[in-house]
Amino acid sequence: LKPDLDKKGPLSRTQMESFFKDGYLLLPGFYGNGCLDRCKHDVEGMIDKLARRLVAAGKIKALYQDLDWTSRLLRMREDFADAPVVLMKGGILPEAMQSMFSDPRILDICEQLGLGPDLALNPAWNLRGKMPKHEETVVPWHQDNSYWEPRI
Repeated sequence: LKPDLDKKGPLSRTQMESFFKDGYLLLPGFYGNGCLDRCKHDVEGMIDKLARRLVAAGKIKALYQDLDWTSRLLRMREDFADAPVVLMKGGILPEAMQSMFSDPRILDICEQLGLGPDLALNPAWNLRGKMPKHEETVVPWHQDNSYWEPRI
């Protein structure tokens, strides 16, 4: 199948050519208006809730509120090695990420690239802390299609 580089949509012809040549496309500034800051804020809140639960359960020694969000999770892991696993297995996709993933502009881009009309984003594992020397958060090269049922 030859891509339709002139198909109308939000991407320029140059962007379309880049995608089909390189297999990916960077769109700097696509998520403006504080979208990524809201995602970070939501994750910070999730880490705070986790810290409070783990302190109450006696798994970590302190809340470590003086640390930034990445250092905080690393420090929590020093007390309780599975803190990042508990965070990512919580089954919660923060509201800001839900909003980011459901941005209708993404569907417009997918349609222009020739994808669809039935598209879905599975939010599994979208929040995963990558911890140094922590086997439980390592993700080896893989294909996700083995996780999902055939219709997907």
